[in-house]
Amino acid sequence: MAITNHVVMKKMMEELRRALEKQDDTYLAREHIRSVRSLCDLMLESESTSTTVADESVEWQKMVGKSNTNKNAPLENQKLEKDVDHGEANGDSIFDF
Repeated sequence: MAITNHVVMKKMMEELRRALEKQDDTYLAREHIRSVRSLCDLMLESESTSTTVADESVEWQKMVGKSNTNKNAPLENQKLEKDVDHGEANGDSIFDF
């Protein structure tokens, strides 16, 4: 379940109200201001992660091979490996003598 920005902003306003009420006690006022900072960071982080989710999905597709770009590259690499002469070796395995 995602937390909406509206809910986060309401919590920020509540913490600011509490900070204003506790102006006499510097420590308590600062604690409420720290809460506001944390909520701000939460909102800003959620905005930046929404763009990185798209980047991560593209990266995942490239890793698992579902990308449409450069599909023939692995086949070309395999063909190059098959053409390599291994001297007196008689197979593809390192255990073939």
